[in-house]
Amino acid sequence: MVVRVQRLLFVAAALLLVVVVLVSLDERENAADQAVAPPPAATGAPAPVVDGALPADRVVEAQPGDLVRLTVSTKQVAEVAIPGLGVSAVATPEQPATLEATASEPGRYPVVVEGPGTRLGTLSVQRPRR
Repeated sequence: MVVRVQRLLFVAAALLLVVVVLVSLDERENAADQAVAPPPAATGAPAPVVDGALPADRVVEAQPGDLVRLTVSTKQVAEVAIPGLGVSAVATPEQPATLEATASEPGRYPVVVEGPGTRLGTLSVQRPRR
């Protein structure tokens, strides 16, 4: 009888350990899935900040090295993103999302609603004219 109780306790402890490990791995995967924009390069002067609001502005222009801060409004709860820069946030009708990233490379970066891929606007990063 005592041996049977010990076996049951051992099996229960082993199952609990398996559950804890699986939950820990799931949390690690979820944390790895969340994209975070790299911090701006540390230089003597702070990077210029470019503010924009979407969808009103439709196109926000910046130069490489600028810190871009976009306020994105939606009519319903939605995750909005700049996939090319790896940033996303949730917007609600009451609380717009703020997307912040460093414009590192020239190009046109769509700002979209995740899922359906609806385009809300574009971040255009261009080299300064000489």
